[in-house]
Amino acid sequence: MQKEILNTSAALNMLSGETDLYKMLIDAFISESPSNLDTIDQLIGEGKNEEARAYSHKIKGSASQIGAEQLTFALQYLEDGLKGSMMADVSALSHNASYVYKRTISYIKEYRQSL
Repeated sequence: MQKEILNTSAALNMLSGETDLYKMLIDAFISESPSNLDTIDQLIGEGKNEEARAYSHKIKGSASQIGAEQLTFALQYLEDGLKGSMMADVSALSHNASYVYKRTISYIKEYRQSL
């Protein structure tokens, strides 16, 4: 099953159709997530993978709440890499999560204007 950039139907379903709450969650996600992603890269650079994993987990939860499926998936891979549960280059996983984040934010901002 292909993941969507923003599955609004699933997110609104989880929120019992509360569009005002959905708007608040989207706005909070847009304003808070960039600094968290920068923090993840900084922590990885400092070798603080457990702290970076915690930030990744936090953003993943927020992304999931708003239906940002591709970003949730990318952050899950990053989190798994940071836990050491898979052989991976965490720097590459972080860069991928940042790339997916930028695409997601662009899409969300465009979508948000239509609400």
